[in-house]
Amino acid sequence: MLKQKENRWQSPYCTKKIIFNTGRDTILDCSLVPKHLDHPGSEYVETKILDLKDIYNPKNNSVRNGSVVDVPAGDKLAARINANGIEYEFQPPYVIEEDATCPLTSKKYKYVLKSVGNHRVYGLDKLEAESWIFHVYKPFTSQFEADDAAVKTNDHAPYTPMTKVALSNVLSTMVSGNRWGENLSQKELVVHLRKWLLEHASSMDPRTHAAITKSVFQQNAEYTDHVEYTPKEAMNWVESYTDRNHSGTYDSKRGVYGYVTGEGYEREKCLTFALKKFGETGKPYEFVGHVKSPVLSNKVRSSTALKRKQQKDEFELVYSDLDKLFEFKQKHGVYPFKLVSQIAQDRLNEENMEEEVLV
Repeated sequence: MLKQKENRWQSPYCTKKIIFNTGRDTILDCSLVPKHLDHPGSEYVETKILDLKDIYNPKNNSVRNGSVVDVPAGDKLAARINANGIEYEFQPPYVIEEDATCPLTSKKYKYVLKSVGNHRVYGLDKLEAESWIFHVYKPFTSQFEADDAAVKTNDHAPYTPMTKVALSNVLSTMVSGNRWGENLSQKELVVHLRKWLLEHASSMDPRTHAAITKSVFQQNAEYTDHVEYTPKEAMNWVESYTDRNHSGTYDSKRGVYGYVTGEGYEREKCLTFALKKFGETGKPYEFVGHVKSPVLSNKVRSSTALKRKQQKDEFELVYSDLDKLFEFKQKHGVYPFKLVSQIAQDRLNEENMEEEVLV
């Protein structure tokens, strides 16, 4: 039995031993977890061990980019849980106490996983853990308050941190929803955004806060002359206002593969995605571009029109590079690049680990 640590909040006594599919085990003890946090807009209910099968998991994290779990981050967290078991210095994941019915199975649930603990539950599922400790809360009275709690609880390790894009999107939704009032001046809004970021994303540095604030203004037309899009927003725009395809899907109407490219990725997208897809299918590729905000201190990029011209110029450079490549091939019979050697790695066959392996 685990000994009660001093200065720990006392929750109702409950313990359980669980075994992962790796053979490792850990002891769950509710009396050892930190005292629950109080979140405006929601009432704390209790802390208890719940079977994962009894929690409805819609697999939709509303505060994150794309509203889905970051799989590589989830895999790392699974490895951490397997190695360390439950780490009692950190808050456990949250569930909301509300009735829910799975639309696919019609199974009814009393608890719902929302935006706090998605990656941990992903990791637990991967380890085939039967149960875990959860703080249970009542539903939030507003989505703004639910997002506040989700962002704040994901602000420090071992939780998967929020990205700049995800935080920008959360704040942009708050601004468009008039959380801090209507018709605010840019100066007034900056105060609210900075205060919110200091409280809910304190692990990020001031430069990142400034970049997030700038992005929020760009996503709200009344605060900027140039609308800047995240990759997801750009794809949504293409879906809403054109009949083109994106994300490398085939456009049967035009006989091409479609993609959206942001500023700074033109050469990479052309030479990686388009070249690979053409090699696989023999079909051409077409891009829809979007650019970042103008840089007023740079005369070459000081307006939307000039930024667009620069993006077109990047594509022209790719065409020029390819022309030179094919000229070289015609003249010399080979391409101007090749694999010449590989790093020594094969200990099984007693490879000399200090010599390159020539191809």
